[in-house]
Amino acid sequence: SQSDKHYAGDMKHDSVSSPGISDQEKEMAASAFEAFKAGSYDESLKHLDSLQELNKEDYKVTMNKAITEFYKSGQTTTSTLKQTLITLKNQMH
Repeated sequence: SQSDKHYAGDMKHDSVSSPGISDQEKEMAASAFEAFKAGSYDESLKHLDSLQELNKEDYKVTMNKAITEFYKSGQTTTSTLKQTLITLKNQMH
């Protein structure tokens, strides 16, 4: 249908014109995730910090940092994680 075509076109246009995610950011995000999976939480946080420098508005980075900190702490700081998630939720609205 015509409206579907228009919508898809808009989506494509947005990803081209908006700052979006650079290859560098994708690599950093991948490195952060790899480090996280390997249990290297400090290394993961370093990558996430760098990502945050590049993209201060990205709430996903903040969320990933909160989760990484949570794992790094031996999963004992649920209140901190909860607080971060509440803050993020408020920022997004």
